[in-house]
Amino acid sequence: MSARTILIIEDEMHMRRFLGTLFEMAGFESLLARNGEEGIKAARTRKPGIILLDMMMPRQGGLVMYRQLKAEPDLAAIPVVVLSGVPRDTALHALPMIAAIDGVPLPEPEAYLEKPPKPDELVPLIERIMLERDAARAGNNPLPAP
Repeated sequence: MSARTILIIEDEMHMRRFLGTLFEMAGFESLLARNGEEGIKAARTRKPGIILLDMMMPRQGGLVMYRQLKAEPDLAAIPVVVLSGVPRDTALHALPMIAAIDGVPLPEPEAYLEKPPKPDELVPLIERIMLERDAARAGNNPLPAP
């Protein structure tokens, strides 16, 4: 797993490029995918340090991809931040229903943000989540929230 690699899964080209550039300027390697199909393939081959996931996309949406990520042992520990135009409560309401169908609990993503993103909040949030993940792996207490 590459610690400073972010997989950005976003169907809107301008938003995808904006986010890729934003994170590259912050010192990340940005991997870009247009939908959940491309995203799951990239996650399997590259094992990013974190995933930024849109919910509403053609071909395969974010919710289906999120379920796949959390079901695969090699990918389940990758933190996921949702960035979507769908309100948080609406999107997260579906998680228990999907869990009931599969019979497997589906955890909430590490964070859920509504579009449009605020760069001065998004980058620090991603960095904090990654630091918390690294601290948890090392057996240290997670960092306090800002």
